[in-house]
Amino acid sequence: MPCTLNYSCGGPADRETDTLDTFVDSSWYYLRFLDPSNSDEICSRACACNHLPVDIYVGGIEHAIRHLFYARFIAHFLHSEMGLLPRREPFSRFLPVGLVLGQTFRSPTTGQFFPFCEVEKDSSGTIRAKATGEVLVETWEKMSKSKLNGVDPADVVARHGLEVTRVTMLSNFGPHAARRWSEGEILRGVKSWQIRLWKLIGHLIEFSNNPSILWPSPDLVDFLATNEQFVHDHSRIINQVLPFIHGFLRLCKLDL
Repeated sequence: MPCTLNYSCGGPADRETDTLDTFVDSSWYYLRFLDPSNSDEICSRACACNHLPVDIYVGGIEHAIRHLFYARFIAHFLHSEMGLLPRREPFSRFLPVGLVLGQTFRSPTTGQFFPFCEVEKDSSGTIRAKATGEVLVETWEKMSKSKLNGVDPADVVARHGLEVTRVTMLSNFGPHAARRWSEGEILRGVKSWQIRLWKLIGHLIEFSNNPSILWPSPDLVDFLATNEQFVHDHSRIINQVLPFIHGFLRLCKLDL
């Protein structure tokens, strides 16, 4: 840091220049992504005109009330005062994402947190510490290392497979909603559905290769035509694909 004078006593001092919040420092990084080799300015106006605004900004609630505010302020300044940006608003759309909540176990007496592998449920459904038998308080809280309620995605994929993990993450909850992560009923249900889907595909291949079977049947053609719009609606496809498969199985007269 450059040497300067202490305004109080006149003696030598080092000036602290790193005083801005990290959200301020990171409020214009998207401009550098557009023009990373430019050593004369943050971003050339030509690059800004060609690529801005950012299509979608994804972040949590802390971004909505802090980082988004700073980023918009700096963009307004670069547009109004410096003429660098072609528009005031840097982002076309903001998508606030909800928290992923983990199952949390805590001792009511000491406040100590326990990981899932160190707790058990007795015959009455009470959650206890395996080592001591102490009754624990069960809550759903934001995943964090200090609360020992985090989940390693690599472990989930190793146990259940990549596709089951992906479908579980996408099903039942919109990205803006908080969700409780549990490997119980949801994962088992998705895995069961996946197995039925595999069997269905196997039967469809058999049907298509059997010349004695009328394929596709008129009822099946009507069913697919009725549900054509559904398969293109990404916001509904995960939640409604199960009844779609049920209907398909019924028309194929399959019991899987």
